[in-house]
Amino acid sequence: YAIDRFLAGPVDEYTSRALGTLIAEENARLNATEASTLSAPIALELMTDFVDANLDTHLSVARIAAAGNCSAPTAQRLFARHTGLSVLAWVRAQRMERAATLLRTTSLRSGEVARMVGYSDPLYFSRVFRATYAVPPSQYASGQLRP
Repeated sequence: YAIDRFLAGPVDEYTSRALGTLIAEENARLNATEASTLSAPIALELMTDFVDANLDTHLSVARIAAAGNCSAPTAQRLFARHTGLSVLAWVRAQRMERAATLLRTTSLRSGEVARMVGYSDPLYFSRVFRATYAVPPSQYASGQLRP
């Protein structure tokens, strides 16, 4: 109806704005629908599952890409497109998230948590953790009761 009305003859500013608003809203609705129906490629799922299962080991881009049966540049592109982060930045974020969970839910010391999330140097782990959460791991869950 809106397009027929627009093409029927001279159009005033109000009608033009209404048509523009209608088109913009429809476009936003379609984009939201497309975004919700897009799923991550299988290669990305394989790589993220591999990382989750191997956070305690040394992970390189090549090793992660091999888990997804793709090249390192393809892995970088998939991670950037679907997570907004590079492969190693995403791995670091996963490690910090797991470390925070372990510190909140267990009575493990920060050095033990560091080894469990793939950091052999507890001091470096502490620096990365502090940069991520603005507090050192030793104080992260200090106010919470832990098992």
